Amino acid sequence: MTTPKDLVPERYEVIKLKSGAEIVGMTRDCGDHLEITLPMICQLSLVPGTPRTNAVFYPYAPLSADEIINIPKFEIIHRNLMNEQFVPYYDDASSRWFDMIENKSIPLATVEDKKVSEIMRRSIDRMMSRMTEAPDEQFI
Repeated sequence: MTTPKDLVPERYEVIKLKSGAEIVGMTRDCGDHLEITLPMICQLSLVPGTPRTNAVFYPYAPLSADEIINIPKFEIIHRNLMNEQFVPYYDDASSRWFDMIENKSIPLATVEDKKVSEIMRRSIDRMMSRMTEAPDEQFI
């Protein structure tokens, strides 16, 4: 009989793979493989001019429709529990990503976005060139 413990991920972990990738996620040990729910990659960077660190989480396999991946244990170099300080940030990022997958609402840049960006760039270029031109004699 299946128990809730069999279905629910057991803990938050950081997993380092042979490929060099480092994945964070909710894990469940399944014998010869590790099941990772909502796997994400975390990128840490210093906030310039401050003693703070910015943590950005993004999906490990963003093109996948599945929220669970299975990794054979022989592909794993090491596993560690995730630092408790990062768990709420991971939970927030992974739940937002899961909602986007479920609702098919992943915001993608479109050709229209590129057109708007190009129009803005040309407008700014025109304004900048006007500012650097010699002033009209009538205004001197």
